[in-house]
Amino acid sequence: MENKYKLVAFDLDGTLATSKQSITKDMATLLDKLCEKYYVLVVSGGKLEQFEKQLLSNINKNSKNGHLYIGPTSGGSLFEVLGDDLKSIYEKKLSQDVFYDVKEAYFSSCDEAGVQLPSTTYGEVAEYRISQISFSPFGQEAPYEAKKDWDVDRKKRIAIREIMLPKIEKYNLDILIGGTSTIDVVQKGVDKAFILDELSKILSISKDEVLYIGDAVFPGGNDYAPKAAGYECINVIDVEDTAKHIQKLTV
Repeated sequence: MENKYKLVAFDLDGTLATSKQSITKDMATLLDKLCEKYYVLVVSGGKLEQFEKQLLSNINKNSKNGHLYIGPTSGGSLFEVLGDDLKSIYEKKLSQDVFYDVKEAYFSSCDEAGVQLPSTTYGEVAEYRISQISFSPFGQEAPYEAKKDWDVDRKKRIAIREIMLPKIEKYNLDILIGGTSTIDVVQKGVDKAFILDELSKILSISKDEVLYIGDAVFPGGNDYAPKAAGYECINVIDVEDTAKHIQKLTV
């Protein structure tokens, strides 16, 4: 299929992979084909280690020919994949003091919103990711089955976000909703639109040559920033839906 795109960007959880799970062999094959025709960026709220677990350890990195980029922490950092090496392009950092204040704001906001957090957790609930702070009520290592039904309509996280935002506004931060249960706290202006802007400059491509694909392209969703910035976006339902769009792009 001939089209105008030169860069195709994706969310990870709920788009290329089930939440916190590795991409499938079929998806890895599709990404291989996509990298033959386009520059590809995968940007997600996860930290770098999560990208290694879900994405990089499951693909043939040597076949990408400098066409694959990753953006951990919702665009707070950007790396170029060069075989088994990663070339750091930028990283925006938050201080530990900000982390402690934001962590306190999260738990107090949950109480005020009447949201009962799970009694059983798997790993850390609050995680400092250098350029982002993430909260997973079931813990960072929670199995998908344990958390998939907790906030399907996102109402719990929307309520938490509304109460929490005024508490952290002095730090110029924003709160994004993504995945099945996660809330990501990011620096305003350092988001998925920011990383698209930065990578587009590096690759010397225009905004209308970029396509973004994610499962949370709605106001407050962690895939909405590209749409708000004027990038063409596709909102997908699940991983299978994403695969169909990739197949169309690689014909």
